Amino acid sequence: MDDKKRQMLQNEAEALKQRDKTPVNFWNPKPGVKSVIRILPGKDYLTNPESIFFKKIKVHWGVGPDKRRVMCRQTLTQQKEPVYCPVCEWAASLQNSNKKEDVVLGKELQAQDRYVMNIIDIA
Repeated sequence: MDDKKRQMLQNEAEALKQRDKTPVNFWNPKPGVKSVIRILPGKDYLTNPESIFFKKIKVHWGVGPDKRRVMCRQTLTQQKEPVYCPVCEWAASLQNSNKKEDVVLGKELQAQDRYVMNIIDIA
């Protein structure tokens, strides 16, 4: 990757960090404790009661020096055409490398499907 493109990606990452002041909280059940949750209806429930209550997203795991999870930019849009995602491009370039460790890292960085929904932790 050339220096100009790398600088562009770093600038974009910094802008996203500044914009994202309220991180999404992901719920995980506590081991050994009975959990009770309520799954909330989807945002379109009032206009369409049969709407889907979950959303399929793509997530990149282990991104950056902090090994963070990052939602793939292709998930963030409703457009039919593909959207440029720097992490997807980086993962693809690593997978085409001749170094075994780069190929392994590229596979780890590939976007993986996840499902998200709104819930309330009752207990």
